[in-house]
Amino acid sequence: MTVRFHGSQAALFVAALLVAILAASVGAVYTKEHRRHVRDEVKAMFTHAYDSYMRYAFPSDELKPLSCTGGETLGGYMLTLVDTLDTLVVVGNYSEFEKQVTLLGQTLDFNKDVNVSVFETNIRIVGGLLSAHLLITESDLPEMESFKQRYNGSMLRLTLDVADRLLKAFDTATGLPFGTVNLMYGVPKNETPIVCTACAGTYALEFGILSRLTGDPKYETAARRAVRALWMRKSALNLVGNHINSADGTWTHRDSGIGGSIDSFFEYLLKAAILFDDDEYMDYFEVFYASAERHLRRDDWYMQADMITGQVTWALMSTLQAFWPGVQVLYGDYKPAARTMRAFQMIWRNVGFTPEGFGLVSARVEPGQARYPLRPEMAESLFYLAHASGDDTWWEYGVDIIHSIQNFTRTSCGYAVVEDVEKKTLGDQMESFFLAETLKYLYLLFDDDNFINTGQYVFNTEGHPIPIKYKFSYPNLNNEIYRREKEAQPVQIVPRETCAAQTYIQYLSTGSVPLWLLAQSARARDQLQQQQQQAANAQQQQPQQAVPQQQQEEPQMKQGIPISSKTDEQQQGADASFQKMLFDQIQQLLRSKDLDADEAEDDDLGYSDDMEYVDEDEIEDEDFEEDAAYDLYTPPISDDELEQDEPLQPMQPEPGPTNQASGASKDLTEAKDDEMSFDSDDVFVSDSQQQPKDEL
Repeated sequence: MTVRFHGSQAALFVAALLVAILAASVGAVYTKEHRRHVRDEVKAMFTHAYDSYMRYAFPSDELKPLSCTGGETLGGYMLTLVDTLDTLVVVGNYSEFEKQVTLLGQTLDFNKDVNVSVFETNIRIVGGLLSAHLLITESDLPEMESFKQRYNGSMLRLTLDVADRLLKAFDTATGLPFGTVNLMYGVPKNETPIVCTACAGTYALEFGILSRLTGDPKYETAARRAVRALWMRKSALNLVGNHINSADGTWTHRDSGIGGSIDSFFEYLLKAAILFDDDEYMDYFEVFYASAERHLRRDDWYMQADMITGQVTWALMSTLQAFWPGVQVLYGDYKPAARTMRAFQMIWRNVGFTPEGFGLVSARVEPGQARYPLRPEMAESLFYLAHASGDDTWWEYGVDIIHSIQNFTRTSCGYAVVEDVEKKTLGDQMESFFLAETLKYLYLLFDDDNFINTGQYVFNTEGHPIPIKYKFSYPNLNNEIYRREKEAQPVQIVPRETCAAQTYIQYLSTGSVPLWLLAQSARARDQLQQQQQQAANAQQQQPQQAVPQQQQEEPQMKQGIPISSKTDEQQQGADASFQKMLFDQIQQLLRSKDLDADEAEDDDLGYSDDMEYVDEDEIEDEDFEEDAAYDLYTPPISDDELEQDEPLQPMQPEPGPTNQASGASKDLTEAKDDEMSFDSDDVFVSDSQQQPKDEL
C-alpha cells in the first residue's frame, strides 16, 4: 500500500523544506570572536533562568516561569539546584558552585516517604551530585584548588545515600530493576514490574564510578547485571523492545527504536566502554549499533520497528532521537550523523522547534505530540558535530535553537516549555534539564576554550560531566573474565562500516578527529601524569637509590587496542608506551589536519582497503580480505554527496498489520495496560507516579 501526501499540503511542506535548505546553504562564517559573542548570550540566558529559579522556586524541584512560583515534580529534593551544580562550573561561576555545594551538604536529606523514578533520580540526582564531587576532587582547575582543600566529601556521601536507596529496586529475579522506589521504604506495594528499556539499562556510568570510588562492587554489579539481562533477551535481529517485565523478563512492548524508552541504554553502552575501557560494553554496543543502522534506518531517518520481524510499525521522527548523531560522532561515524542532523534541522526550521513527534508519512506534527519541553538533544548532537568537524553549519544550527528559545519561550522569570510548537503556546514549567543540559551544551558549543572541550570528559545522559581517568579503567577485572567467556562462546561478528578502533585516517576527509580517540588520549595523558607523580614521590622517599632503567616490551596490537598477558607492572609500562604513542599522534593531527594517509607509516600499523585499522601481520594473511566482517563495508560518502541535501519526501511504509503511521494516530494519553498508563513522554509509569520524564 502506498501512502501519499494530500495535494497542496505536500507542495507547501516540500517548498518550506527547500527554502530551509537554501537558507542553510548560504551559511555564515563563525569566527572565534563571533562564537565568543554567542557564548556570552547563552551565559546570560543561563543566568536569567538560574537566578529566577533561586529567587522564585528554590527549594522546590522546579520553577513555574509563568506564575513565578515553584513546584515539586520528582521527589522534593531541590532537583533543579542539584541538576545545575556542574553547569555553574562550566560557565565559570565557581563562587556560586562552592556556596551551593556547602548548602546542599548541610541541608539535603533523602530520608523521605516519597515515590521516585529510579531512572530519573539516578541520571539527575546521583549524576549531578557525583559530577560535582568529581569536579572538586579530580579536575585540575586552578579555580577549584582552594575549595578542594576545604571540601569534606559531602557530595559523595549524599550520592552514596541515594544510590543505596535506589539499589533496592534491583532486587529482582532477572536483575532488571523496578521503575519506582520509595526513598524511605523501598519498592512500593503492588508496584508494576513493567519498566522501559532505558529505565532498566542506564546505570553503568554512575554505578560504575561509585564502585571504583568506594571499592564496593555492589553498584557496578547491579548495573552490569541489568545490562546483561537486556542483552540476553535481544531478538534474533539484535533488537530490543521498549518495555519489559522485570519479574520474568518478557517483553511487553516489542517496538524497537533509537528514541524514547530505549535511547540512553545504547548511549551508556558506548560511554561506559570509553570511560572504563570495557570490552563487554563495547561489544554489546557494536552489535546493537549495526542492527539499528540495518533495521531502523530509512535514508536519513529512523523508524520504529517490531523487534522480532523488523517490520516498521511507526514512521515517526521523535525529538528524543536527536541524541543519536552525537553518539555516532562519539563512536566515529561522522557522515551519517551529519546527514541525520541536517534532516532533523529541516523540521526545526519548518516548525520552529522539534515536537515530541513528527509524522514522516503525514509530514505534520503528530496529534498529541506537539510539545517541546526545552529538550537538549539537538544542542547535544550539535556540540559533538561542531567540535569534531569545525563545520560552520553546526554553529549556525545552534544559533537557530538559541533564537527560537529566546524569541518564543523567555518570560520575566525564566523560560517556559512550549505546549504547542505550531501555535507557540507556553506551559507553566521549566524542566531542570534546561539548565543541566540544553544551556550547557549550547554554551559548550560556542566556548572553544572551555576545560570540557578537551576530550577528557564523558557526559551522563543528563549532561553531567565525568572525567576520563586511567584509574577508573585500570585494572578492569571484568575484561579478563569477559574475554575468557567470549573465547568459550564468542559474540557474533558484526559487519560494520566503522568501529571504535578505527583511527584518524578515515576522518581526514572531513577535517575531524573521532572523539573516541580523544577519550583515549585523555586517558593516556592522565596515566602519564599519574606515573610521573608516582616516580617523583618515589624519588623523594629514596633519594639515594638509583632507579634502574627498565626495558619495556611493546604490547601486542589488534585493531589499535593493546592486548597483553604480561604482569600488572609490565602491562602498565606497555600500556603507557602505547597510550603515549597514541596521544602524540592525535596531538600531531590536531596541529595539522593536512596529513596524508601515507604518513601514518610511522605508527607501525597497516591500513586495509576497508578503512579498518589492523596489524601488518593481519594484512599479510591471505584470508584477511575475505573475512565476512568486512565484506559489507560501504565506502564513505563523498563531501560533494554530503552537501547535496534533498527535500523530505513522504515515507512509503512497509505493508503490515502493525503500521500505525497510515492508520489511526497513536494516542499516548489513551494507552492502558495492566493498571499502567503512558505519561506525556511515552514512558510506562505506575498510577502512583505520574511524573514528567526527561529522556523518555
